[in-house]
Amino acid sequence: MKLINLVKTLLIVVALLVNLSAFAATVTPATGGTAISADTTSASGGSGAWTALNGPTFSETRPGGELKLGSFVLTAPAGFAFNTASSVQILLLAGDSTPANNVNSTPIGGIVATATVTATTISFNINVATQKGASKDNTITWQGIQVRPTSGSPLANGIIQASGTSGISTIPNYGTLTEVVGAAKKLAFNVQPSNAVAGASNNPAITVQIQDQFGNLTNTNASTITLAIGTNPGGGTLTGTSATAVAGVATFSSTSINKTGNGYTLVATSGAFTNATSNTFNITPGSPNKLGFFIQPSNTVAGAIIPSVVVQIQDAFGNLVPTAIGNISVAIGTNPSGGTLSGTTTVSTNSGSATFNTLSINLVGSGYTLLATSVGLTSVVSNGFNILSSVSNFDAVEVGAARATNLYTKLAGVGFSVDILALNSSNAISTTYAGTITVKLVDASTGGGVCGNMTVLQNIGVTSFSSGRMTVSLAYANAARNVKIRINDASAGVTACSTDNFSIRPTGFTSFTSSMTNATATGTPSLVAGSGTFTLTADTGLGGYDGMPKIDNTALQAHSGAIQNGVVSGVFAAATAGIATASTFNYSEVGNFRLLGSVPTTGDNLARGVYDDSFTAVDAGDCTNDFSNTLSGGKYGCKFGITANTGYFGRFYPASFSLTASSLSPACSAVSGFTYMGQSFTATATIQALNGASTPTITKNYNGAYATGTALFTAENSNNGIDLSSRLTVPAGAWSAGIYTLNTAVATFSLPSTTTADATWGPFDSLILGVRIVDADGPVLNARDMDPTTSGACVSCTHKALNTATKMRLGRLRLANAYGSELLSLAVPIEAQYWASAYYATNTLDSCTTIPASSIIYSNFQAPLAACATHTVLSGVMNGGRTFNNLTAPGSGKSGSVNLSINTGSVASGTSCTSAGAAVSATGASLLWFATSPSAKATFGLRKTPLIYLRENF
Repeated sequence: MKLINLVKTLLIVVALLVNLSAFAATVTPATGGTAISADTTSASGGSGAWTALNGPTFSETRPGGELKLGSFVLTAPAGFAFNTASSVQILLLAGDSTPANNVNSTPIGGIVATATVTATTISFNINVATQKGASKDNTITWQGIQVRPTSGSPLANGIIQASGTSGISTIPNYGTLTEVVGAAKKLAFNVQPSNAVAGASNNPAITVQIQDQFGNLTNTNASTITLAIGTNPGGGTLTGTSATAVAGVATFSSTSINKTGNGYTLVATSGAFTNATSNTFNITPGSPNKLGFFIQPSNTVAGAIIPSVVVQIQDAFGNLVPTAIGNISVAIGTNPSGGTLSGTTTVSTNSGSATFNTLSINLVGSGYTLLATSVGLTSVVSNGFNILSSVSNFDAVEVGAARATNLYTKLAGVGFSVDILALNSSNAISTTYAGTITVKLVDASTGGGVCGNMTVLQNIGVTSFSSGRMTVSLAYANAARNVKIRINDASAGVTACSTDNFSIRPTGFTSFTSSMTNATATGTPSLVAGSGTFTLTADTGLGGYDGMPKIDNTALQAHSGAIQNGVVSGVFAAATAGIATASTFNYSEVGNFRLLGSVPTTGDNLARGVYDDSFTAVDAGDCTNDFSNTLSGGKYGCKFGITANTGYFGRFYPASFSLTASSLSPACSAVSGFTYMGQSFTATATIQALNGASTPTITKNYNGAYATGTALFTAENSNNGIDLSSRLTVPAGAWSAGIYTLNTAVATFSLPSTTTADATWGPFDSLILGVRIVDADGPVLNARDMDPTTSGACVSCTHKALNTATKMRLGRLRLANAYGSELLSLAVPIEAQYWASAYYATNTLDSCTTIPASSIIYSNFQAPLAACATHTVLSGVMNGGRTFNNLTAPGSGKSGSVNLSINTGSVASGTSCTSAGAAVSATGASLLWFATSPSAKATFGLRKTPLIYLRENF
């Protein structure tokens, strides 16, 4: 019974399953997602591109449909993500013609829902289920789904699955998503190189993959890949360097390296792919195969120990086999001179090497070789080497000095001695050397510094050595700034120069001349000081001197009586054939100069007017800092110069003159700024004699006999351009230290010579004084701005104005008649006048002339006015051209008249009355500039008006 019931149950289950399968919905999976490139991932290096899917599609297959109320969710497989920015819609592809019978009441072709998209899900809700009895089952599709991988590696694969609460049947696959490898990008070692024996192929074989950027194998690529050594600690060579990839993998089955070393790496390259560098690996030596010289024999003096020679046991590729043991023997291979090899010639190996450090060969020869042998191994011949004479080098030093010490400065034409040293390979003196040498003096500045190529200056001779040191004497007649001594032993093949180079200098300049041969204060040749150029020539009388002498202005002496020493400027050109000259020198001062010298003695360091302190530059420290031509401690002075004073050179004169200060003080300057013709006024001037330097300076030696310029003063009325110079008298100034000074000079402008008025009477109210310098050498005043001989504008001015315009007037005095009571003082008018072109006018500017009482002349007293009964009481200085001669009242009963005049110097004699009534001689010395002596009459006792005096009332 139980069995029957079980069978019934099974039949019911089967019937249900059959029924369900008969009504199961169908799904068409989404397409387009089975080959999504890893390069589209948004991870590092990916493009982030999205792949669009078509579908999926869901179809009902039973009455009433599977689309029930609830949620419908699609889930992305692991390793993929949906595009949340893409709008995903669910469309109704098929259904009932009545929308109400369809899912979410959607008409055919309409949008069932717009899905909610997250990175992992796409979901929508069914709010209206499909209706039973609908004429057609519903079919829906998803539109706008986009996906991409979330990582470039490992490659992802999976299906889109559905879930939800809508009561739908579970369908396992709504679309398959497959991530595939990206574009080929780089190389990578899949099987790394392993440690190997030199020359043996790497095992296992090295493989290199072509990968996309995420390390995925691109198994369809067939590019050719090349291997090269990256780090090469042994300097090895790689074989088996190229292979073609099969399914993206290149296999290198015959790769080998021939040299041992630890830390090798390989680098794989192919076109534009990113290179790959392998792990480090080591190459070890192979089996012992042959011998090899690790340290070759070197050139050695005959009989001397050859520096250590090392022979190795090596594999076939020349690598040391440190584990190899055995004996190695050496013998002479090539024997050009029949020499004998001495020392220990068989040595046991240590760590695969045998060191021979006692070998020597007794005979000189070129091209010796050594042959190394060992049982069972291929023998080897060394490189060629030479067995040398006992001398390897030479040197020349001061007598008794050690090797490589300095040679001192020598003098041209003065004999000297040096020691020649024969040196062995250790640069020690070879006392057994007995060769024949040639000795030469060579120019160390030639031959590119190569001793054997230097130009020979003198052959000293052939000398035979008897020991390692010998003294050679020589003398060189010319000068040479940089020499060495060259020694050669032709048989030994040794040529060497002295370690140190040295100078052979002149003892001095034998001649010094100039194009300026004039030593006097006048005459020619002559040049402008400071700018005129002349020639100086310094001669040593020696070939080989190519120096550039210098002028020391501290050893320059100007002519006798000069105020100061000038400065010579200019540079000598380099000497040719012992003579240095230049034509661009100039001298800053007036007159003549000479350059001082003295005979150089021991330690003599007095300045020389002409000297050379650079010719011996190679001998810094090998000469004394002076001009000595006498040895002191084995050394001469580094410098040389003229050995006696030169003659005087010249003559030099100023380039120009400059008016630096001037003034003019009119006689009446304190008040009105004018001067009467014939009246003294003050003029000053300061003029400098200048050289022709770019910044001129005073030539102080323009003095005494060398100051040949004369200052000429002129006068001109600028209103009409009249030359009035002949009427100007200015006392002469004087030159002192290049400066002409006219100081507080009393100048005058003469009265006209005519008695009839003409243009010479003036007035000259725009009078300008000027000055020019007349010097036979031609220098003139700078900034000349006037010419008294030319009317109008000054085109080629000859003079320099001292002042701005001043007034120069022809003056006279006028007395007027006066009358009045004898009881009162009487004012007699006095007026200062000047000639105003056509008449005399009151000189209203005159508020400075004083009429002294002593210049008033009294004459012709008329009784009862007694002589000197009245006298002058002057009112003082002119005021606007007027003043008064006030006569004292003579008193009651003393009426009468007297004639008055003013003595301006034209009256030989006359009487003046003092205040005490005494008569004295009148004088007019202080009024000489007035042209005439005026006169008038003073009358007492007359009334000029009907004035009634108080006393008449009584």
